[in-house]
Formats: sequence, C-alpha cells, structure tokens
Amino acid sequence: AAEDRAIAEAHRTGARLLIHDTDLVSTYVYARHYYSAAPPWLEAILPSRLAHHYVLLSPDTPFTVDAVRDATVDRDAIHAAMASTLDTLGARYTRVGGGWEGRLQWALATIADSV
Repeated sequence: AAEDRAIAEAHRTGARLLIHDTDLVSTYVYARHYYSAAPPWLEAILPSRLAHHYVLLSPDTPFTVDAVRDATVDRDAIHAAMASTLDTLGARYTRVGGGWEGRLQWALATIADSV
C-alpha cells in the first residue's frame, strides 16, 4: 500500500524518479532466506510488481551491524539469491560494487541522467 501511494504521488507530481530501498522482490528473497519459503501470494504477484530498474549492490563494503542487518555470514548468499531472483523474473538491473565514494558518484551520475 505504501509503495502504491508513493507511485501515485510520483505520477501526480510529475516526479521522474522514485527510489525504493525495499520492495516485494527483496521481501521475497529474505523470506526464502530466513524461512525457507515465501507466501504463495507473494510469489504469484512478483512479476506484476517489478520496478523499472534495480540496483544490486555488491557485498564488498565493510559490514555494520544495526537493528535490521544481523550477520555478515549470509551476505554473499543473499546477494546471489537476489541476482538469481532478478534474473528469473527478467528484471532489469545494474550491479554496482566498489567503495562507498564510488557508489555515491555512480548514484549521483545515474540520478542526474534520469531526471
């Protein structure tokens, strides 16, 4: 519902770029990782809820534990699962790696080219 509201607001205001940190694809990947399954309704709706383009950040920066991210041991597995899921869904995505400064410069240039 929040995603739908954000999309509607972007259309209403003429915004040319809407960035989501999390969507149903990442929810699906994490559900499969942590619970070995995802609800059938989630899997069924995924193809119709794809973003225009995804950015898949490589797990090659230092890890910082916080209230959401809980372990470094699974970073590579989750990254691989995300790439595999995006491939299976036929989603458009760009892989971005390297240090924080390089990622920031890439993001700023990409956003500038998009708006």
